[in-house]
Order: sequence, then C-alpha cells, then structure tokens
Amino acid sequence: MQKRVSKFFIALIILASFLSTAYPQSRARTTEEEQSRAREISNVSIESKGITISYLERKGATEVGFRYPNDPENLQQPRGTVKVERKGGYCEIDVQKKFDLPGPASDLYLYFTGTENGRKLYPKFDIKSLGVERFKNKFTYVFWVVTTNGITENLGEVLFRDDLGIQSDARAIDVTTRQPIFAMMITAEPHAYVTTPSDAVVLVNYGQFGTFTSSKGTPVSDELQYVPRKELSELFQQINFPFPDNANLKFRHRQTRSTLSQARAAVEIAERAITAARKNKELDPRTPDTLVDRMRQRLQFSVSDEIQSARILDDARDFLASAERDYGSLVNDDTPSNGKDPLRPIVQKARNANQLAQEATLYADIATYQIAIRQKDALISLLVEEDLALKERIRQLEAENSGLRDTIRRLEAEIRQLNITIQELNNEIDRLKREIARYEAQLRDLQARILRLEQENARLNGELKRICNELRKVIDTLGDIEQQGTTVTVRLKSDVLFPEAVYILAADRDLNKDVRPRLAQLALLLQILFRDARFQFIGHTDTVDTDGYNQWLSEQRALEVMRFFYQARLQVMSSDDLLRSDYQQKIQLADRLLGPEFPEWKPKSRPGGIGDQNSKMEKFRQQRQDLLLSLSSVVQGRGELEPRVSPETTEEHRQLNRRVEIKIELPPESSFEYCNPKQ
Repeated sequence: MQKRVSKFFIALIILASFLSTAYPQSRARTTEEEQSRAREISNVSIESKGITISYLERKGATEVGFRYPNDPENLQQPRGTVKVERKGGYCEIDVQKKFDLPGPASDLYLYFTGTENGRKLYPKFDIKSLGVERFKNKFTYVFWVVTTNGITENLGEVLFRDDLGIQSDARAIDVTTRQPIFAMMITAEPHAYVTTPSDAVVLVNYGQFGTFTSSKGTPVSDELQYVPRKELSELFQQINFPFPDNANLKFRHRQTRSTLSQARAAVEIAERAITAARKNKELDPRTPDTLVDRMRQRLQFSVSDEIQSARILDDARDFLASAERDYGSLVNDDTPSNGKDPLRPIVQKARNANQLAQEATLYADIATYQIAIRQKDALISLLVEEDLALKERIRQLEAENSGLRDTIRRLEAEIRQLNITIQELNNEIDRLKREIARYEAQLRDLQARILRLEQENARLNGELKRICNELRKVIDTLGDIEQQGTTVTVRLKSDVLFPEAVYILAADRDLNKDVRPRLAQLALLLQILFRDARFQFIGHTDTVDTDGYNQWLSEQRALEVMRFFYQARLQVMSSDDLLRSDYQQKIQLADRLLGPEFPEWKPKSRPGGIGDQNSKMEKFRQQRQDLLLSLSSVVQGRGELEPRVSPETTEEHRQLNRRVEIKIELPPESSFEYCNPKQ
C-alpha cells in the first residue's frame, strides 16, 4: 500500500511541475514565429532639431517645411511646406508647396527588389538606407501628426499622380487636428484607413530654425517617436488591369487602380485577422491530457464580434468584386459619358470596401482578445480546480502517511507557483481588456463619422428643396414651367418682361425695371440647380404685324433675356471659371445685335407693315444673320410660327403666345423631382 501511494505521489509531482511551465505569461495561441515577429517591432525614432512644435499662443500662420528622412536637417529647398494656424480649439494644416513624393507607393519596393523591370529611379529618396522591406505591401501615402507621447492621428490620404507629366493638387491636403503640440510625417501604407502608422516614413517636418515665417512655432522636442504597426510578410495581390488606350484618361485610371489595390489589401488584412481570431478557438496542443476533455467543453462558445466581422467582410468583398468587375469593363471604353464620370462609382465602391474591411478588422481584433480572455478564464478555472484537488489529496496523504510531509511541502511550493501564474494571467486579461476598450473607441469614432455624413446629406437635401420653393415662387410671378423627359421649359410672359408700349421699338425689347430683380433671382436659381445643363433662349410673338417683323421682334427679346441671364451669372462667377470667357463672348455678340450698329425695323403701324428700308438694309440683314447663326445654339427667334394657342382669336390668346421660353436640356443622370410644380 505504501509503495503504491509513493508512486502515485511522484506522478502527481511531475504533473504539477508540467502545469507550472505549460502556460507562460503570453497568450496561449502565440507561436514561436509570432514571438519572433513581436521582438522585431521597435519604436520608430527620428531625431531632428525642433521637430516637435507647439502652436499654442500663435497669432497667424506658421510655415513648416518637410524633408526626406535621409536629407540633411539644413535642407535649403523643402520637399513641401504646410501652413499651420491655431484657430480656437483646433489647428488647421494647409499645404503651401505640394509634397515632393518620390513616386507611386506601390513602385518603391518593386523597383529595388527587382520584381519588375523598367521602373523609374528615385535618386533623391534613398530607400535602401531606410530599409527596403518597410515599403512592402504599400499602395498609398497617409498624412499623420505625432504628439510628444507617441500618439498618432490619421489626417487623410495624400495621393501621387505623375501620368502624362500632369502636376495636380493630388499631393495637397487641407485638414485639421485638435492637437496643439505635434510633429508631422507622411508614411507609405497598404490603404488610407489604417489607424496605426507603419515604419515606412517618407517625409517628416523639420524645425523652425531655418524657416522664414511671420509666426514661428515654439520647439518642444528634438525627437519624433511612435510605436509602428506590425506588418505582414506576404505580398498583397495587386490590380493588374492594363491601362486604357486613351491617354487623356490614364491619370484617372492610375488613381482608380490605386484605390482598388488599397481595397484589396484592406480585405486581405481583414481576412487574415478573422483567420487569426478563429485559430484562437483551437485547443492549445500543450494542454495536459487530463484537462483536454474539460477544456474542450469550456471552449464551446461563440463570440458576437467574430460573427459581425465576418458579415461586414462579406459586404466588403461584394463591394470590391463589383468595383473590379465594373472597372474591367471600362478599361478601354472610350464611348461618350454625357458628362458623367464612369470611374466615380467604381472608386466609391472600392472606398466602401476599404472602410468596411477596416471595420471588419477592428471587430476581428476585438474577437481575438475576447476569445483569448475566454480561454484564459477557462484555464484559470481548471487550474483552480486542480489546485483544490491537489490540496485535498495532500490532506488525504497526510492522514495515510505522515512520512510524506516533505513531499507535501514541495507540492505546496508548486501550488504557490501556480498562483503566481494565475496572477500573471489575470494581469494579461486586464491588458487585453484595455486593448478592447481602445478598439471600441476607434469603432465609435468611425460610426460617428458615418452619422455626420448622413446628417450632411440630409442638410443638402433640405437646401435643395428650399431652392426649389424659391424657384416656384419666382416663376409664378413671371410665367410657368413644365418638364417633358429631360427637357425643362420655363416660359416667361413678354407682357411681364417688357413695357406695355409694345409699339415703340426701343422700349419693346428693354426689360421692365421692376422685373429685373426677379429675373436675376431666376437666373441664379437655374444656374444653381442646372449648372451642367444646356440652356437655349427662344422668343415667340403673336400674329399681329408681319412675319418679318415678328421674327425680328422674337429674336430681339430672346437676345435681351439671354444677355441679362449671362450678366447675372458673371456677377457670381469666380475669375477662373471656365465658362466665364464663353459668357463674355456671347454677351458681346448680343450687345452688337441689340445696339445701334444694326438698324431697327420700324413699322408704320401695328397691325400694318414694315416701312421702306434704306439701301444698306440688305447688307445689315446678312451681317445680322451671320451673328445670329453663331448664337443659334443659345438664342433663336420663332416669331409667330409656334403659338401656344391657335387660332388666336382673343387678347388672352395673344398674351399667351407672346413669350420667351428657356429650354433646359438636362443630362440623363440629372433629377428634377424636387422642383416639380405639382409637388
């Protein structure tokens, strides 16, 4: 009996020793490879004189220059400058000189690793000294601010576009931050929605010592430091569609391909995050055989965040698949788009996929920590039960054999070690809970951004309805409006527009003074609602007087309304508006046709006939027709050819026929539902 008890006790000691070493402080699913990667992650630190700047108590804007990390600190010509201005509770950051980005982010690693030939050389940007591997899996650039304690904030994407030598504002950025003291940098990233920066730093700001600015910031620190994101070693699959044959669309396709690549990278990151979370639900192979069955029973649980992550990832895959499918059908499609950008919905779908994938990644990370906590809770529970069982067995053995007390004391020491392990596991649980809280805060921030966008959309819809109500009020005083398909017709009553003395030609074509404010308001409202539409002004008369005179009178009235509309629009146009020159040219032609340069047709009476013309009338007629022909797409006179009421038997009929119509041809994708007079 004593021999059998001794063998059992020795086996019990071996089991306790194994339990004390089988569950280290790190999480159960950590492999040796993951531990090796974790050791490779270290803080990014860039030392530069006065790199962190305080903008508190500043009056006016502060200019800050940027340089490559391998540039000297006393760089004479910065590789981009920004203007930082403190405004109330935030700082506004506005680019003054566009950033000198070394090239497309996806090209940097490919060129120096030799995976593709024919890449451009970037001599000013020494990627080798900065570490080629840092730029793997990168498709875009992101602008960051970094506080003195290493907190980073993503302020938006900085695009690069160099196709066809086009220099655009894609490398500019205008953003705000609530931080008053910070350094700035640009990093290469797999997609624009990352919440933690990589260690692939491309541009950093330098201090104020060499900057000639009217309001210098106060240097706070000579070091920029933060903890980078752990990168994946595998390369993401890139978008390999060929560029379009149409060179004019090439730069837009470059941007679209970059957005698609970012979305694909974000989806792959989310897929790997979900895979990692699900692997945590597997039983740890180091679990002792005596605990395997009970551990499996306690690991039969589901995590809601894992289900939510998978659902959101499916939505992201659908958006990405739709965007790639639509893009593949548009690569060499040069058919006219009637003013609609066919790439815009593709880019929007890719961005939706990108944002949903980032949200799925956050849910997957939360699920990973929740599963780890559940595993450790189960492990702690089993260890506590084993602890109680061991203590009970010790008491039994003491009663059976007092000679085993020394062995019991050794077992108690092992139990104390198990308690230490339990405490360490509890500490790890507390750390994981803090991480979950941080990711939940990021998720709330994303949800708040979505809510703000929805509110802005509602505000714009309300503004559109208000403008339409104003339009209906103005039109009710001037005439009427109707719509057939994509054609909107605004009919302006000539008796309202022009003086009552219709027999005097000079007054006949001049607009009434009291109608000008309403007509100007109508011009601006139509410009706001239908900026991209094509306008045509058509004059009509009644059947009183001759055909020739009525034709001339309808042209003059249409010209007068067209000129007034264009003059009203010029007053609110910016100086660099592309339509400004065209409007001014048409106004000059209308002034010639309406001015004394052309003789007027003066009838002897109304109704009656047109008086004799002088010998030069035929020449002036020809000149007039040439000028009208150049304006035929905008102004036309139909005389009495298209009456609204026929036959014309009463004065009320003649009033309806005397009118100036504004034909508005809408693009196929436009909508006029908010301004329908029947609503």
